[in-house]
Amino acid sequence: MIGSPLYVVGLFFLLFYHRLVNLISFVILLLNLSLNAVQTQTSLLMKPQMLLWRLTVR
Repeated sequence: MIGSPLYVVGLFFLLFYHRLVNLISFVILLLNLSLNAVQTQTSLLMKPQMLLWRLTVR
């Protein structure tokens, strides 16, 4: 039973699927972190411009 080809194929498929899910979740985590970094940089760059715009509009 354990040595049957179907069992071996199923086992490899489950192991590969588990690694694939881990890889995809890791990539999504990295994308979220990089997007958060870009958003904080953008907001830090936009704050002085918004302050200047508010001062000039008044």
